[in-house]
Amino acid sequence: AVLQIFKKKSLLLLFLQGFLGVFPWNVITYWIFSYMEQERFFTEGDQMMAMVPAVLVMAAGYFVGGSIGDRLFQKNPRGRIYVAMFGVLAGAIMLFLSIMVPVENKILFMVLLSAAALFMPFAAPNVISTVYDITVPEVRSTSLAIQYFIESSGAALAPWLAGLIADAYDFKTAILGICVTAWVLGGIVLGITALKLPKDVQDLRDEMQARADHEKELQEGSAA
Repeated sequence: AVLQIFKKKSLLLLFLQGFLGVFPWNVITYWIFSYMEQERFFTEGDQMMAMVPAVLVMAAGYFVGGSIGDRLFQKNPRGRIYVAMFGVLAGAIMLFLSIMVPVENKILFMVLLSAAALFMPFAAPNVISTVYDITVPEVRSTSLAIQYFIESSGAALAPWLAGLIADAYDFKTAILGICVTAWVLGGIVLGITALKLPKDVQDLRDEMQARADHEKELQEGSAA
């Protein structure tokens, strides 16, 4: 059953997206305060004013993205992937706009940063749910463990790579270069996943229906 994991094209694409998707998160987490202090000249108070609303909005983004994904999935097996794809692309656009705001316009930077924070978590609940949508129950934990392992390798690499770019250029270049590139590539991978997904979803449903029919036959045979 574990070997079957690596035969599902949509699942392999989700693993790739997971690797790409953690780059922006870890770059922002590791370097955003240094960027605000050294290149936007934010005081500690300014940084708190920027990040507290962004973190609260980000927390809400998980619920919003997950809820929309569930609603769309009821109508289309690609629904969750569409929400994830929209989230990564919208997050890339909002982050790009926020970084490009003139240094003196602190309020607009904070607003756009919070907007980016709203969309950034959209992918997480929908990607995890999609892993469950295409894997049989006995290997779901293993599938998710592989997903997390691959993401962890990207998480370890991202801050180091951003530091190299920041040393060579600046934090703005590092954050934009890595985050926007990773999100755009991740969006493309999710788009390809959407093409492959319905078959894998249907395969799982057929498998679970076959198991249910077999169990019913066994119960009827026992009763007879």
